[in-house]
Amino acid sequence: MHYVAQDYWPLNTSLFVKDFHGNDPRFVFYLLTHLGLQNYCQGTGVPTLNRNNVHQVPVPVPPLSEQKRIAEILDRAEALRSQRRAALALLDELTQSIFLDMFGDPVSNPKGFQWGTMGDLFSIKHGFAFKSEYFCDSADHILLTPGNFYETGGYRDRGEKTKFYSGPIPDGYVLQQEDMLVAMTEQAPGLLGSPLFVAESGVYLHNQRLGLVNLKANADRNFVFELLNTKAVRLAIQSSSTGTKVKHTSPSKITAVRVPIPPVNLQQRFALIVNELEDLKNIQRSGLTKHDMLFSSLQHRAFRGQL
Repeated sequence: MHYVAQDYWPLNTSLFVKDFHGNDPRFVFYLLTHLGLQNYCQGTGVPTLNRNNVHQVPVPVPPLSEQKRIAEILDRAEALRSQRRAALALLDELTQSIFLDMFGDPVSNPKGFQWGTMGDLFSIKHGFAFKSEYFCDSADHILLTPGNFYETGGYRDRGEKTKFYSGPIPDGYVLQQEDMLVAMTEQAPGLLGSPLFVAESGVYLHNQRLGLVNLKANADRNFVFELLNTKAVRLAIQSSSTGTKVKHTSPSKITAVRVPIPPVNLQQRFALIVNELEDLKNIQRSGLTKHDMLFSSLQHRAFRGQL
């Protein structure tokens, strides 16, 4: 089915979200997510959606039978994405479970390791304030932001929201593969203190509000990564943060967090297990990326009348 001009109606007359006006609720849901209503929000601190900004947006309104058909296709595509996300979540939980079994809770220190601070394991370097006038849609370098972090740690591809940078770059702020960064601004709930490993050398830039973790001799990278992901450490980072609507932390506050320091050989044993689990995670991430692309393609075609 191909939509023509008369198949499109302003959002306020064709779809009323409260009772749907006889339209399929699932179709309405997928249509609204496709529109990206966040793009119609106003305000800086807390963006607010003004319905007057979206009421006149023309949207396709095919017959109910066609809406149901489209919704069922998108439901099946979404189910595939959900399965991959669930598998990744289980692997993340398994990694944390193994961490706690080997090292115990960082608050109670049941294994009796020597106490220290995060600063005994690593230092943190501030990022550079790259100028927004050089942000662009395509370039050789990508500017990392807190939005590139998953709440449970790891790199999040922002897709069309990726920030490219084409301006001058000072020495020392082009990241290398396997560099570890930590989010120092809570752009979304749960991000403060979240870590990631850089995926590729010479592409990503060390932006402000991100800390570059420089490990010391007694610290293993995989151990530190999971230590930053523990609830206890995240809570300690959160409790010392500043700001009301948007929380901020700093290198000195993160490195001041008190933690047990296990022997480095035990940390390395944990790292071997993590590497095996990471191979499984990469398989799931690759599958999720493909399913995300499939869903996006189907959604795009569905609301252009090409599905």
